[in-house]
Amino acid sequence: MTVADTYLAEVTAFDPGLGAEVVLRFSTGVGFITGAGDTPAHTLYEPRLEQAVRVARTIFAPGTTYGRSRVAYGELVLLNLDGVLDGLLDYAFDGRVLTVWRGPSGATTLSAFVRVFVGTMEQVEFKDDRVVFTLRDGQAPLMLPVQSSKYGGTNVLPNGLDGVAGDLGGKPKPLLYGTALNVQPPMVNTSRLVYHVHDGALASLDAVYDRGVALTDGGTYADAVALLDDAQAPSAGTFKVWLAGGMFRLGSRPTGTVTADATQGATAADRTASALYEAILLRMGVTAGAIRATDLTALTAANSALLGVWINTETKAADLLDRIATSVGAWWGVDALGQYRIALLERPFATPVFTFTANDLHSAPIRVSTADIERGLPAYRVTTRYAQAHTVQTDLALGVDDARRAVVSEEWREVTLAYADVQTVHLLAVALSYETLLVVRADAEAFAARVLNLRSVQRHRFELEAVLNDETALLDLGDVVGLLHPRYGLTIDGDTAGQAFVVIGIEPDARHSRLRLTLWGNSFTTRNLIASTGDNLVTSSGDYLVTSSL
Repeated sequence: MTVADTYLAEVTAFDPGLGAEVVLRFSTGVGFITGAGDTPAHTLYEPRLEQAVRVARTIFAPGTTYGRSRVAYGELVLLNLDGVLDGLLDYAFDGRVLTVWRGPSGATTLSAFVRVFVGTMEQVEFKDDRVVFTLRDGQAPLMLPVQSSKYGGTNVLPNGLDGVAGDLGGKPKPLLYGTALNVQPPMVNTSRLVYHVHDGALASLDAVYDRGVALTDGGTYADAVALLDDAQAPSAGTFKVWLAGGMFRLGSRPTGTVTADATQGATAADRTASALYEAILLRMGVTAGAIRATDLTALTAANSALLGVWINTETKAADLLDRIATSVGAWWGVDALGQYRIALLERPFATPVFTFTANDLHSAPIRVSTADIERGLPAYRVTTRYAQAHTVQTDLALGVDDARRAVVSEEWREVTLAYADVQTVHLLAVALSYETLLVVRADAEAFAARVLNLRSVQRHRFELEAVLNDETALLDLGDVVGLLHPRYGLTIDGDTAGQAFVVIGIEPDARHSRLRLTLWGNSFTTRNLIASTGDNLVTSSGDYLVTSSL
């Protein structure tokens, strides 16, 4: 750490002696006392902070450029040479908030400090002369199931909508976001033939099928009482829906598998990736203010495709968010200050927020291959799977037409786009395939085109170690930075901004004033190649799709 750096840490803990939470305050250097106008005033931050924060965070798994997001882990270290902190052994820290600030040495007020990290603690290790806090970011709570509501199995037939013990009891209730096709909802009342599509309100129940045969829509119910009223039962061969409760009732016992197409979300705007992302975070207890609103607005403007997902098993919220982000080519995560983010991963073309030169680096940047399955090789073909049939059926009635059989005989619809010229340049070019939550074919084609444009040329990943200072301390995942260096063709005559890259990995080391970054983009030489190869994409049907610049 340089003499210009002072770090403050506030650690929230549960004090068993007080039976309440307390805030513990620590500082690097000689310590810090707040000013008269600070809150709290005249309060000591003890000089025990050795490592303010060292949390390695990546957009995806380390070294990769797509796929699952990852929870970030790191540590904060306190000096305990005198054993005074031994008394914290009985305190509870897990799941509680830890905040770190950075400011100039000699500061006399909290207003001189900038918050640089907000996270939660997992566990604390007490070593001989140090106390080490294991930190994690806000993704960790999202490793819990998105659905905590389960059937109780409390039906006393013919009444009840909670299933019976030994059947549905203890199983999660189904959840629907957007539009889902051919789902197989559980029967929550076997006497009155009531099925449960969604634990919440439906916008519409688009169709109900018995062995693939569409049943007739018999109308709606106002409430659960009406749903269970035999005097209002649907006639044979029809169904009636209680939209507010996400359930429907059949008028006659089915001959086979009952499936349904359904839609949740009042408008199309409620079924986009940004809308589903926000809805799941709110369901998991994340406050609206902790979700970056500008990200939601930008993603909706860039991609308003309709999505749909239906789950009826134990599913982690993080897994569901991964599927949403992947379906539009986005990444999601939590920034250094605890805000939830989602954004498209794109070829960096924005003006860099900071440009690294050789003077900012401890050594030359290192060009490394990605850890993706194809090891960074360009793609010549992309297949998008969309319009998932949640129930693949073979027990179809004889009267089911060929169109319906085609829909339910395979789990996915597919669209494939190819760019043959890529194989002329890259003999080992790869074919990529994505399973998405997209519903509409046109959106699937647009997704394939976007991915092919992004992946059909050679991209580069650089790792570098820079000086951690007032400017670089503000960098975060997803930022576009410039890299201006005499190696690897990273500079050309007259260039002052450097080659643009996206920050996909970041690890600040406050103790040594160093910042490790992983950058992803393309070099100037690759950019020239792009301009010469054109931009016509060939679909599997032989049509040409003309796209914008690569």
